[in-house]
Amino acid sequence: MAKYFRYGIIAFIFGVFISHVIFNAYDTVSDEGEIGFYNGKGIFALRGTISAKPDRRRDHQKLTVIAEEIQQGDIWIPVSGKILLRTELYPIINYQDRIEFRGKVEAPYEDEEFSYKDYLSLFDIESTMYRPNIIVIGKIDRFSLLGVIFRLGDLIAQRLNLIFPGTHSALVAGILLGARTGIDPVLLEEFQITGLTHIIAVSGYNVAIFMVGVGMLTRFCKRRTQVVCMILSVIFFVILTGLSASVVRAGIMGMLAGGAILAGRPRSGMHLLFVAAFGMILWNPKVLIFDKGFQLSYAATLGLFLLTPHFERWLQKIPERFEMRGILSATLSAQIFTLRFIYLPSGLIVGFWTSSVISFVINTVHFLSKIPFAAIEVLYFEWWMVVGAYLWIALWIFSLRLTNLVHQDA
Repeated sequence: MAKYFRYGIIAFIFGVFISHVIFNAYDTVSDEGEIGFYNGKGIFALRGTISAKPDRRRDHQKLTVIAEEIQQGDIWIPVSGKILLRTELYPIINYQDRIEFRGKVEAPYEDEEFSYKDYLSLFDIESTMYRPNIIVIGKIDRFSLLGVIFRLGDLIAQRLNLIFPGTHSALVAGILLGARTGIDPVLLEEFQITGLTHIIAVSGYNVAIFMVGVGMLTRFCKRRTQVVCMILSVIFFVILTGLSASVVRAGIMGMLAGGAILAGRPRSGMHLLFVAAFGMILWNPKVLIFDKGFQLSYAATLGLFLLTPHFERWLQKIPERFEMRGILSATLSAQIFTLRFIYLPSGLIVGFWTSSVISFVINTVHFLSKIPFAAIEVLYFEWWMVVGAYLWIALWIFSLRLTNLVHQDA
């Protein structure tokens, strides 16, 4: 255990050092050749290329554009930098489309609770534009593997729309691909209230299932061929689902584990976790500060590695039926390590109790209420009736325990 902590401290210190160096290098003032220079200075016409997969939601889409030219009077002058456009769902705009757009160039908003500017800096986006007028003027002709994978993802989503009705297809697409298009805002709010948002957030669990599926399909191949196919499939899945922090972390760990198998070297979950974290911080140091998904993903995984074995020893009285002990141990371990990131504005930490206790009760009651005649609508209860009911349940449980002790003594 001490060795793991030593590695963790070294990786963390080095990662922070690299982050500070690169942050200082990036902290520059925009000039006339950069899109950020024009923030808050009026309405402009620009030309650029879609540089990332369009983020399509229920009632709008977000487009990341690499700006190339900006109109000044009657001439177009070169400009660089990324700008985020929020516009209507139509017309359909795809990755690598060249567009001309016009609107007000603004800096990403900031307030006391959230800095959209810091979040967008993860993707080197300097400016935003809302509801611009857009015209597609062309498309980059060169082959792009990313473009092929993105189009395949869109095709899968379209097929799901044909198989499942309405909100159901959007929910399935969210579970499989992490897509949010078409999901009812009311349903999203219900997921947040009941603590089930993780169901439509693609993470390491999805990557593991995908790897196992590919492994089963290639089980008749040689071991080396099977592992190579699994590694390539992880790269494909990570790109397909949008390169979120949790998926990238799980993808890197999966590929490292596959590489260890090919090299015939022992695998350690802690080593893989630290190497994956170090690689992501080295690639983009801003994830360490501004990406809550990165922080939550690594904190939860670290908790699983460090605390789950201890909880399984401490919870020996919990039955192993239906994997109850393992599930509870993993839940407690992950929640303890992510407490720091789940809190109320007042500073009161509630994440552990909300996710571990309240969510379980709400989900169970909601499920059982769907059974015919399981729920009876009651308009009003006196407080003493509720207290009396709970006291009766407590006394009943105590009497059962007392009866068991008597039988054991006999």
